Amino acid sequence: MNISNRTLGNKMFWINKRLFDILVCLLLIPLLFIISIIILLFNYFFNSGSLFFIQDRMGKNCSVFSAIKFRTMVPVKEITRKYDDPIETNRITSFGKILRKSRIDELPQILNVLKGEMSLIGPRPDYYIQNVNYIIELKIIGNTIITIMRGMGK
Repeated sequence: MNISNRTLGNKMFWINKRLFDILVCLLLIPLLFIISIIILLFNYFFNSGSLFFIQDRMGKNCSVFSAIKFRTMVPVKEITRKYDDPIETNRITSFGKILRKSRIDELPQILNVLKGEMSLIGPRPDYYIQNVNYIIELKIIGNTIITIMRGMGK
């Protein structure tokens, strides 16, 4: 198999993956609408506040996009935990536990998939600020190791 055939196969893979994402999301839109109405009613009684949680996430090529989910936690002004800290379970509401356990809280992300910001199949995009801080820490560690190695070589 020569390089041009592999390149064509790779392009076809990404085209088919995108078509799959769009088709499945279009089929899920009515379900999202119905579940959103039901959750809106329950949210009024058991999880007062906004229905959706919107957060900056890191997408392909480190681009930023706003991920949409059903809100399952008590809101805070700023997220202070680091990328490797445990999740703040004390902030998860009782209704939020049900949404998380059933994975229904992720359903609004089909809008992100339709916009091409993420895919149904692939890595989960992480919180943007945590990723940026993690990358900075890796660079600092890498630079420190390189400096030590250069010092050992003298």
